[in-house]
Amino acid sequence: MVDALVEKRLAERRPDPEDRRIVRVILSSRGRETVEQLQDYKRRFLAAAFAALSDDDREAILKALRRLTTTAEELGLRCCVC
Repeated sequence: MVDALVEKRLAERRPDPEDRRIVRVILSSRGRETVEQLQDYKRRFLAAAFAALSDDDREAILKALRRLTTTAEELGLRCCVC
């Protein structure tokens, strides 16, 4: 996966200056631009999707998402104690 990102010039491999066994993978400037474009597209898509809904429908979705978030956070606290 990393090879494909590097090949598309979306990421770069950089050696760790303190430990030569480690190679860091970072987004390239092109990768950061791509992420920004995707986030902008996602925001516009969701804004259009929510605009087509009634106020009651939007409120119901937000209420459900808040509950889902709370439940996921609670489960995360009980799961995988390291």
